Amino acid sequence: MNTFLARLNAVAKTPPPWNLVTALLAVVAAFVFVVLGTLVGGAWFGGPIEALPPFAQLVGWLIAAVLTALFVLQTRRAAPDRDALRMTPASIPIPLILFVAFGAAIAVDLIAVILAGGVFAPAPELLAFAQGSAAAAPGFREWAVAVVLMVAAQPVADGLVFRGLLLPSLRSALGGIAGILAQAVIYAAFHYLAFTPAYAQGQGVSLVYGVVVPLLEGVVLGVVRILAGSTTAAIFAHAAFGLFAIAKLVVIIT
Repeated sequence: MNTFLARLNAVAKTPPPWNLVTALLAVVAAFVFVVLGTLVGGAWFGGPIEALPPFAQLVGWLIAAVLTALFVLQTRRAAPDRDALRMTPASIPIPLILFVAFGAAIAVDLIAVILAGGVFAPAPELLAFAQGSAAAAPGFREWAVAVVLMVAAQPVADGLVFRGLLLPSLRSALGGIAGILAQAVIYAAFHYLAFTPAYAQGQGVSLVYGVVVPLLEGVVLGVVRILAGSTTAAIFAHAAFGLFAIAKLVVIIT
């Protein structure tokens, strides 16, 4: 246990070639892309911004994730930056990371169900399909975009911003474990603001699934990033969380 904590608390002697303000600005840019993507989704598929069809929301969030990933990769083109992003092979086998992360997703969801008083609810990004009318039930195109968003685009975008840029900066500024926790708090706040959940069961459930779940997920993904020494590993772990979210939606609506 002491060795595990020591590894989490160990901070690289050389700080990343960007500062904390730059990393936080990347988080702000990611949020701006969510707003822009939502506007584009609404323009393409109709509906007022406050009541977008579920498919338009998914497309908007997918666009936002792609723009976020491109933004980070475009602004971090220098070799030292790319090295510091740690988009390298993981020191832990990817199948093992996927297996453990999927198990962690189940554990986090069990905690959420307990805190929410037994409410078994979907991820905020997929909420419209579980709370909408029969007309809102996802078809093939909705499922396709949801899978790409939750299992590929969002893990890459969030991985680059939060585990690639922000986490190393926070660990350099605050220390190892404190940096992981701070990254998780910012990650949770970002997700709550970006995908503002409105669960029919009330504000308490919205806070559990909109704040507590991404907070715990952020801790898990931060730990994976440090232990595996790779942002790529954290992206695969996030993909496992996304896969669990898709599987959970299937269970809820069938």
